[in-house]
Amino acid sequence: MRDSDVPKPDADERVMTKAWVERGLSLPCSEFFLSILNTYGLQPHNIFPNSYLLLSNFATLCEGHLGIRPDVRLWQFFFRVKKETKDKAMVNCGSMTFMLRPGRMYPPHDSHESVWYWNARWFYEKNITVLGVHEGLPTFVNEPPEERDSWSQLNTLAEENFRTILRAPVSGDAVEDPEDDDEGEERVPRKAAPRPTKRPRAKASGSEAGGSSENTH
Repeated sequence: MRDSDVPKPDADERVMTKAWVERGLSLPCSEFFLSILNTYGLQPHNIFPNSYLLLSNFATLCEGHLGIRPDVRLWQFFFRVKKETKDKAMVNCGSMTFMLRPGRMYPPHDSHESVWYWNARWFYEKNITVLGVHEGLPTFVNEPPEERDSWSQLNTLAEENFRTILRAPVSGDAVEDPEDDDEGEERVPRKAAPRPTKRPRAKASGSEAGGSSENTH
């Protein structure tokens, strides 16, 4: 951004763009989105708009179809970072794009579309915190990100970690086993309930069976 075009939000404001909102970003932002910013060391404007749609689709896949909370480790398993540069220097707006890793099986998605002048359509919005959870979006800094190991290294998912992710319910509530009221007592095998005895069917009378006891003349 040029100095004359650089946003200057107040302390309680954050910079948003029309392209982000159209692709799923809203305030208060999700814990998953903040974990993406923290893991990769990003400001929201460092992420190219098409990747916002990819992030939204991933969250929908986890919450709506798999019934789990979106997890940045699972995200890293499927997606890699593609750096955006100009004259061998990293650009400020749209510094990176997330791409599906080669060989990964993932539901079909269309995340590539032309977004012209998206960084010029910005506006201010009050930052919203979630008490006891997070402080909202980071304060705006008009700089490109510094590359981190997380950009190139795959955070390998150990089997036990992968199972933990898949067992995490969307609500965040812990899944507890039902309490056993007879804890400490010897369990006695339950007898199978007897099957109900079939009652013999009553024979139908001649009229009910379709016959007649009277002769017709």
